Amino acid sequence: MLLVEARGAIERDAPIDLSEYADVIGQLRGKNYSFGRIADWLAERLGRAINKGGVFRVYQTWEIEQKYAAEEIDFSPSEPPDDEEETDRLILKIAEEVRSAAVDSVANQSLPEFFADEGILRAAAIIEQERADERAADDADKATESPKTENDGSNKPN
Repeated sequence: MLLVEARGAIERDAPIDLSEYADVIGQLRGKNYSFGRIADWLAERLGRAINKGGVFRVYQTWEIEQKYAAEEIDFSPSEPPDDEEETDRLILKIAEEVRSAAVDSVANQSLPEFFADEGILRAAAIIEQERADERAADDADKATESPKTENDGSNKPN
């Protein structure tokens, strides 16, 4: 009996993955619902408190995915496009969208625009540090690999 009750409590207290409701959030934003109103709408139907900041973040991701889907851009996560100009165009577009999202985010939090730019710069520094750490780890792995030598018989001990 207690086990059944505990399982119910776990399911009831588990966080809701709002990304499952991204299309719903997108539809409601299309009808000019505010993020707070959408959070209330979802909370009423799901029976759980919903954070409007979480709704906002899901909407940002959904909106970007919709833009890319509308343009039919196919991204391969491991390979950039062969065309350098196309790569630059796509990267610039993403950078503009990141800045726009950051500016919107700080505006929604009533913070000065400075925080948007500073947040982007710090995120870039974190990414660069992670890349440097990955390169250092790769270099360390290569240094510890034993060199492979071909045995042609000339290296036999006397």
